Amino acid sequence: MANGVTLSADQLYLKKETRAAVDDVNGQEKVARLLGRSQPRISHYCSSNRDEFMPIDLVAELEQLTVGKPGHPRITRALARQAGFLLVPEGGDARERRSLGEHLADVVGEASDVMGAMKAALSDHRLAPAARMRALVEARQLQDQVAELVAALEAEGE
Repeated sequence: MANGVTLSADQLYLKKETRAAVDDVNGQEKVARLLGRSQPRISHYCSSNRDEFMPIDLVAELEQLTVGKPGHPRITRALARQAGFLLVPEGGDARERRSLGEHLADVVGEASDVMGAMKAALSDHRLAPAARMRALVEARQLQDQVAELVAALEAEGE
């Protein structure tokens, strides 16, 4: 608890993803300028010591600025996860279409990362919190890659 504010794990996750999206645009000052807000306001949206969250219209604008960055759209993806959903991109732009082999390679690579994280996490036969979080991040990335492979397979039949 800082400054009298205690955020839930879900709220902290949204703050983390908001910070990451801001960082994807090269920082608070640039985001403030592009979104027409003050840098302290953007800082509040990113701070785990504040219970202020970015309004949805600004989330949409911020995520437009992060198109093409890894994890895009971060905040929308976090909200989907919190609601129990997995966010999967639709077919997308034909120029960005990737082969099934590329999707499969991504899935295999992420699966390897999950296995490595789990091996490290369980090396002493207990699951330490930090190791658990790393394995969870890797597992979520694997989910995303599998969902993209599924979408690509479905699009292949069209």
